[in-house]
Amino acid sequence: MKLLVRLFGLIASCFALASVLGACASGPKTVSVWVKDGATSQDYSMDRGQCNAQGFSVPGAPLLQVAMVINACMQGKGWHVENRPAPE
Repeated sequence: MKLLVRLFGLIASCFALASVLGACASGPKTVSVWVKDGATSQDYSMDRGQCNAQGFSVPGAPLLQVAMVINACMQGKGWHVENRPAPE
């Protein structure tokens, strides 16, 4: 349960940060997405779940550290972030 609460907190923090930064940006609106050639949405879900578990494995870790571990894990599994036009 605590893991789920922390996960939602991290997601909310990321959305809040993205909203603030997005409001300052000029030009077309974009969204950041994880991409891996040949991967399915099921592949993403499995890898993201494993990386989330790894990121939240240290009790009391700062959310920035958790996010860094998750990002490093995803990159280690072959995923990278791309900015794509936001749906209108």
